[in-house]
Amino acid sequence: MVTGSSVRQGGWTEEFHKYQAEIMTKIKKGETEEAIPLGRDSYTATEWKKIMKSVDQQIEDIREEQARRLQKREDRMEARRVFEAANEPFGGLEFKMYNVIPVSRGLGSSAAAIVGGLKAANMLLGEPLTDEGL
Repeated sequence: MVTGSSVRQGGWTEEFHKYQAEIMTKIKKGETEEAIPLGRDSYTATEWKKIMKSVDQQIEDIREEQARRLQKREDRMEARRVFEAANEPFGGLEFKMYNVIPVSRGLGSSAAAIVGGLKAANMLLGEPLTDEGL
């Protein structure tokens, strides 16, 4: 607790001026970073880059998950078409496919998954359709 006598004697003001001098020395030497205010908090440029990198990674993870879910629906639709082409009733189908082609990169992962789904459904039916028929 700061008392009237310590204020008059310069107790806390000396500490404040010492701290202020340390900060000014760091600023002059370029040892500090500019702070980016955000609401009640502030972040250095380095901290902000880490935060944004984390956010970007989370967005990418969400996009990849959405692409996987969409692909799963498309695979089921293709399997249904094989059953229809073979004049077989389609009561639903779920299967897992492992594809080493990365999703959402424009490298053909969707096409590979669709072809895999067509081939799998055809195999389940005893291969009534030829490759050309698929």
